[in-house]
Amino acid sequence: MSLKRVFLCAAFLLVPACFKRNSDTPTTEAEKTIYMMGQMQGDSLLNLNFDDHELDLFFAGVKKRIKAIKEKQDKNTSSSSDDENELRYQDYQMHIQNFISERIAESALLEKHKNQKFVESFMSSGATKLPSGLAYKIKSQGDQNRIKGDDAQVELHLHTTLRTGAVVQSTIDQGTKQTFHMYELLPGLVEGVNLIGQDGEIELMLPPELAYGQGGVAALVPGGAYILAYVKLFKISNTKE
Repeated sequence: MSLKRVFLCAAFLLVPACFKRNSDTPTTEAEKTIYMMGQMQGDSLLNLNFDDHELDLFFAGVKKRIKAIKEKQDKNTSSSSDDENELRYQDYQMHIQNFISERIAESALLEKHKNQKFVESFMSSGATKLPSGLAYKIKSQGDQNRIKGDDAQVELHLHTTLRTGAVVQSTIDQGTKQTFHMYELLPGLVEGVNLIGQDGEIELMLPPELAYGQGGVAALVPGGAYILAYVKLFKISNTKE
């Protein structure tokens, strides 16, 4: 997560916290819109695992900064304190980057531990593990038609889930096959699909390094998550023969 994105999220998250009311529940359409903006932007901060005290500090910093900027704009003046603030921001940029990196790594490690039984269950059902960390079970080998290169197109059904059973992506649920270039797929899917031919079927357990990594995907996929995938390969269109 970039430093710029973190501060952008802070600006959005501040809005619902500034309601001058006893209730946090928005009532008007404008308030509901603002509230949902905060919820959506809050997704990108999940991997930082802020506790209540840290959230209070975060909001306090945002509110103080916005107030200071507004006062400066109203007065249309600059002072030595502005230069001092700029120096302090420069001093803390590295601290912030390190903090974000450490928190994301900690969150990913915790998620990896939570996936242990999920992975063990897949392995105990007869899966084979490759040096890359990818585990697979071939349900049907398919024919001799094989994928040749990253430019190849594949028509397939793809169903991916988390350890909780939550669906990440599913062409099956959508009720239609989809076509992808191989370079559009996750690294673990690329490696797995290359193990079968046209009309083949395979189940895969993707480690985070071959899926969504330490960062995950906002509120959809936690950082460090393993992905269980089912792939049915219907058609291969090679550009290289």
